[in-house]
Amino acid sequence: MNALISTLLRTAIHPGPSQPEPDLPGPLGRLLWEAQSLALLGARFYLANVFFSSGLTKLRDWSSTLALFQDIYNVPVL
Repeated sequence: MNALISTLLRTAIHPGPSQPEPDLPGPLGRLLWEAQSLALLGARFYLANVFFSSGLTKLRDWSSTLALFQDIYNVPVL
């Protein structure tokens, strides 16, 4: 456990290079690197859309939101 914490602290202090070198040399490696970056950006936008849509749904129908939190999530205060 101590080794994990020290590794995390070391990484936080010295994160290393901001962009690792692509595995493949030349233009093909650079193209794959850019494609991976775009795929990761697309995944982030997809997840952001899911969470944003969920939030809008909860704001649109407040009574169903309260019922959801009372029945499904078992929040005792509501």
